[in-house]
Amino acid sequence: MATTFTVEVVSADRQLFSGEAESLVVPGIRPKGADVGDQKRVMDPAQARDAGASLLVIGRPITSAADPGQAARDIAESLGL
Repeated sequence: MATTFTVEVVSADRQLFSGEAESLVVPGIRPKGADVGDQKRVMDPAQARDAGASLLVIGRPITSAADPGQAARDIAESLGL
């Protein structure tokens, strides 16, 4: 079962639901320096991972990039992948 949480409370939610949620799906992820657009709560990929997120939702920073493949590779590299 995957559960969606806001980025501001990922760490607390990871602790609270540690025995219940297999995955914490976190929307609103933006690479450092990226436009936040209409997102009110954002976190960069490393911050989300370090807070306990297991699945990162990174849509527009990739799909709206001039080179989506390179944008995805840059994000992966920033995470050490």
